[in-house]
Amino acid sequence: MSSYSTKNLMLLVNNYMISDDVDTDQVAIDSISNLSNLLATKKLSLLFLVQNLGDYLTNEQDLIALKSINCLSSVLLTLSSLNPSILSPSEINHLLKFFISKFEKINSFKFILISLNSLIKMDNFNFSNTELILNNFNDNYNSKNFNASIRYQAFQILKLILDKYLQKIISISRFNDLFVNSFISMVSGEKDPRNLILSFNISQLILLNFKNLNVFKESLFDVTFCYFPISFKTPKNDPYKITSDQLKFQLSTSLTSNPILIDDLYPNLFDKLTTTSSVVKSDILNVLELSIQKFPIEIINQNWIQIWDALKFEILYNDLNILDKYTKEAQDEKNAILNILNLFKSILSKFSKNDEFKLNFLNHIFNELSKNITTPDEKLSKQSFLILSELAQVDRFSFNFIIKNSLPQLFTQVDKNLSVVKQKLIISHLSYFLNSYKTLFNDSDLSIINDGSIELFKFKDDIIILLSQALISSSDIEISLKALALEKISLLMSLSDFLTLEEHKSFVQYFIELLLTSQYKSDSQVYKTIINSLVYISNNIRLSSLIIETVFPLLISLLPDTPDQSINIKGKINFKTKEDILLILSLLSSENNELLHLLFTRLLNRISILLNDENLNYNKKNYNYAILLLNVIYNTLTNFLANERKTGTFIKMDTYLNSFLPKLITLTLKPYKNISNNQFIELSSRISFLIILNCKITNHQSLLIDFFNIFIHQRPSIFFMMNIDNIKAINVIEKPSKSINIFANLVASIDFKTTKIPNLEDEKNYDISLTKILNLLISCYLKVPEKSVYKRLGYLKTISLLVDKWFKLQPNDLDVLKLLKLMELYSWITKGLLIKNDTSSLKYVGYLIELLKKSSKCKLISLPCCKLFDILLNEDFIFKNYEFISNSNNETPKLFLTKRLSKIFNINIKSLYKQKLFEFIIPKLVENYESIPTSDSNINGESYFEKINYLVALSFILKYVEPSIFGIHLNKIFPLLLQSIKLNDKNAKVAALKTIDSTISECPDLIKKHLPVLVSLLIDCITDDPFKKSAGKNKVNYNSEEVRYFAIKCLKGFTQNIEIRELYPYSEGIIRNLVRSLDDKKRKVRKIAIDCRQEYFEIFTLNKDED
Repeated sequence: MSSYSTKNLMLLVNNYMISDDVDTDQVAIDSISNLSNLLATKKLSLLFLVQNLGDYLTNEQDLIALKSINCLSSVLLTLSSLNPSILSPSEINHLLKFFISKFEKINSFKFILISLNSLIKMDNFNFSNTELILNNFNDNYNSKNFNASIRYQAFQILKLILDKYLQKIISISRFNDLFVNSFISMVSGEKDPRNLILSFNISQLILLNFKNLNVFKESLFDVTFCYFPISFKTPKNDPYKITSDQLKFQLSTSLTSNPILIDDLYPNLFDKLTTTSSVVKSDILNVLELSIQKFPIEIINQNWIQIWDALKFEILYNDLNILDKYTKEAQDEKNAILNILNLFKSILSKFSKNDEFKLNFLNHIFNELSKNITTPDEKLSKQSFLILSELAQVDRFSFNFIIKNSLPQLFTQVDKNLSVVKQKLIISHLSYFLNSYKTLFNDSDLSIINDGSIELFKFKDDIIILLSQALISSSDIEISLKALALEKISLLMSLSDFLTLEEHKSFVQYFIELLLTSQYKSDSQVYKTIINSLVYISNNIRLSSLIIETVFPLLISLLPDTPDQSINIKGKINFKTKEDILLILSLLSSENNELLHLLFTRLLNRISILLNDENLNYNKKNYNYAILLLNVIYNTLTNFLANERKTGTFIKMDTYLNSFLPKLITLTLKPYKNISNNQFIELSSRISFLIILNCKITNHQSLLIDFFNIFIHQRPSIFFMMNIDNIKAINVIEKPSKSINIFANLVASIDFKTTKIPNLEDEKNYDISLTKILNLLISCYLKVPEKSVYKRLGYLKTISLLVDKWFKLQPNDLDVLKLLKLMELYSWITKGLLIKNDTSSLKYVGYLIELLKKSSKCKLISLPCCKLFDILLNEDFIFKNYEFISNSNNETPKLFLTKRLSKIFNINIKSLYKQKLFEFIIPKLVENYESIPTSDSNINGESYFEKINYLVALSFILKYVEPSIFGIHLNKIFPLLLQSIKLNDKNAKVAALKTIDSTISECPDLIKKHLPVLVSLLIDCITDDPFKKSAGKNKVNYNSEEVRYFAIKCLKGFTQNIEIRELYPYSEGIIRNLVRSLDDKKRKVRKIAIDCRQEYFEIFTLNKDED
């Protein structure tokens, strides 16, 4: 008996029934919630609810009856979550019979399925009722009559029955068969991806758990394999986020859930191997791989020959040179080859615990391939050796079997009369097995004992003789064989415990001799191979002593004591230069901390000797030699740090700090008469910067005190141990000194968060504050002659740096600089505020914008005012956080601005400061530019120069800002970019062209809008006019190499992002004008001109043919 009144119940029911949209109407939603809660708490009985719904349920109007069934199904759905035990078995049975009776009602079928789902979830649902549901699915369900969401509910019912009653179903043969039949009939013709994932999941459960499947195996295979290969592209805004990989994985898992399918699976997969699609081929190989992993070893033993016969020709008749190519098309083919090889290895790995199966497999493969390896130039020898070497990587047994049977055949081909081609083939084939050894023993935990248990050791002498003969017999003209032999010796030396220490030593001695006495340049393959081998040895704990004790001292000893001396090797003058020797030393030391330390020691000692020469004042060659050595130290250190980043192994450089920095700074601060030592100062400063940046942060405060003692306070240094006379000579606040650049780099490397500027007091109570230091530095800066650019820049950097890291600006601090018109200094201080996002920074930037208008009145100061904006964003060496990236071409490593990689905060730089500045400055520049009436822009008037100021300033800003930042302002600034291309300033032109180039792919519609003007301007920019170059004052009109290159690059970019029909009208004119660029004096310009002209020629020809 219900405790809830009929009146209140009917109110809830009627509220639901009169709702226009029961899914979104809150009244209807609340009604379902209230009814469910009443049932869950037993305040309302199910019988009472059904009685009150009765008139609606039996109503002759389909719409009313449908809504009432929806109401009941919604209540049951909510109830199954709130209280699944509330309904009794008899209540569930009555409801089940009612819903089954409505099975033929197509319009209400969705709600019937939802109700059945809810009833199955109930605790008191009887297993026997599943038979009624499954029979009705068999007899009355046709999936073609329903949409995907309704079919999904049907799959959900099957999945729910399986999850709840799996063991009972498989224990009763009748239920077992009934369920499989229901699934097969339900899944046929399904295409919806969400339903397919659920059906594949059900299929897996059936195949993994059900019994007596022989009678169903063909049907189960057919309803699943019909979807293979499956392709799917996730539509936009897909609420289910189903991916192609998910579908492929579920399908593959289903197909490999039971080996009973193998008789149908393998032949059908092999039939599809004829496809040209790399994606389909990859899917086939993935299913095969999964089957090998999942099927029992006995099944794989019975069927692996099928796999071998079907796939072997994919490798044997393929061009293996594709493995060395890196195009997208080659990558697909390469992946297929590697996947097939991995498949063969998986079969062999499957037999790892069954020696009989393993031996049968290896014997069959080797016997079949052995006829291909009898001669080195056999058509299929390379492919055969590759397959055998890959199988040799599986385990020690396989390795020994293949080595024992393959290498005798290989070495019987070696004789004295072998051609160079055959020698190269034999060595290449041998290298496959050396790589197998490396993969198996270097990269695994397998121990190596040279007791005859590893077959390759038996062929060691043959291998060494073969490679040595290739080195000796090949001439310096025919270097391909020598390069290959050297490469394989390097591979041989990299094998763990294969060569003895003496054998390594003999090879190293040969390498060094070849390196020093041959004519191979640093970009040759021979040179690179030798260097890579020596670097490997230097990083090998067991072998590094060969480099440290033998090679390194030898190379150092070869360096001349004076710049005029030649290098003497074996008692004769050699063509090798000191630069060649230093490059080898640098490369060897770039990955080894011990060698780097040695390099520092030896080269700094030589620098010290060179700079202590009594005749130094008159011998600039000694000084230049010292610069060369210092440059080698800097490049090597930077490459070393780059390699640390790459490997993730970081070494604190405190030993370098103590051992080398005092000596380096002392050498740098020495007075050198008649010699400009700017380069020496800059290099030593950067080396010091990098060392301190990679030291423990706990040293930074004491270092900072020492730096201020030496350069500011004129006090003895604890760390540098310099005498007071030398200290007084380098004071940077009494009179201008180039030493300010050393001070700037040293201070730049200090962590600003854990340090503070020292306020030291001596016996005279001498106290000096940061404000006073800044004032003194400014005073010194004012005394620097205009021609002393390096010195002036050092003071500006130091002032900006101190402001950025420690100084808190007071109101009106910069107003004095305005009055004094010290705009360069003003800009550097503004930079220090800007990069740390100081709240006042934009105020000072605003004044610089005002200055653009004021300076237009004086043509002489107009351009310098524009260049102030270059100062704000210019990424100077000391205003960065660093990631070290070494180059492959032995050039000076590049250091890129990046996210902070260590805990040292050496610069107070905010990641979004550029964006903040750009968002502030661009609207103002555009607004000011557009506010000047066109009629006022007389070529000699103030308005004209004011416009130019805005355009040039914009170019300096864009030069340092990523496209992702200026993208939203592109519509506003684009007209200004077009005007910038017309300017006589090459920096403005290049900045505008680079910006346009970077936006072609992002905003093609904007480019099309301005296409006529753009094409005309770009054609003007590609001209390298000799008359303009000799036009005296008009020399600035000359289109520089960068201008010409980026103009053509923009034209080429149009062909890749703009429709052909849009470009066709301009194609003939572009082709004609590019003729001049084909003879450009710069190769870079000629090359892109050829490519660009070809693109437009194809556009012109294609459309002309169509006309």
